Amino acid sequence: MTNLSGLVPATRAALAGLPVDVAPRLLGGVLEASVAGELVAVRLTEVEAYHGAGTGAEPDPGSHAR
Repeated sequence: MTNLSGLVPATRAALAGLPVDVAPRLLGGVLEASVAGELVAVRLTEVEAYHGAGTGAEPDPGSHAR
């Protein structure tokens, strides 16, 4: 489902891949949250992708998941 801005809401399935595959798809996305009754939105212009233990063949020591 695409909204008026052309963005597609993320699903768990879309975010379940390896970081190297998922991170590029997040770029340009918009994260929205309600804070004290006000809508706050930010566009993702930078992402980092670490390959933590248990997420693939090569663990990355820089990962917070390690």
